[in-house]
Amino acid sequence: MKERPKIFHRTLEAIKQRIREIDEELYKNTSDMRSLDVDGDRIDDPQLYRLMSERALLEGERNESRRYLGEGSEIIDSPGSGEAVSLGHSVHIGIRYPDGGENEIKVTIGSTIDKKYLGRDEKTFGNSGFFLVSEDSPLAQVILGKGVGDKTRYETRDGVGEVTILSIENSPLIKKID
Repeated sequence: MKERPKIFHRTLEAIKQRIREIDEELYKNTSDMRSLDVDGDRIDDPQLYRLMSERALLEGERNESRRYLGEGSEIIDSPGSGEAVSLGHSVHIGIRYPDGGENEIKVTIGSTIDKKYLGRDEKTFGNSGFFLVSEDSPLAQVILGKGVGDKTRYETRDGVGEVTILSIENSPLIKKID
């Protein structure tokens, strides 16, 4: 049996919001199609063809989004102990880049679905300094399972870098939106 994807509660809310937006776009699309004066093949009318193409894309996105609701996804309530980095943790890391430069950043490890629905949303993190990375990303792959103080090397196209785990905590995305 296929494992259900794990998502944050905020992702669930973002999916519901996106479905509402798609429904509004589909309503407008239907209205626009009805207002056309079509008297031939659909392909002969470029406006109708464009509207039908948009409708197919919207319906596909809505169907994909609906799959994540209900039984389709498991909500991350707790990532477990903070001893090792796992899905649902926010991690403060020190990075040494291949060119010798250094930086500290905070990342939240989410699923690819979280990244899709929350990754571009500035309201998600505001000015918190956190970045959302999917568990499939190269950065997440090198820090998953590591503990505070652990160092690990990672390959980039520019050479070999190093990541140090400075702290681990539960992601702020686990909390429900009030």
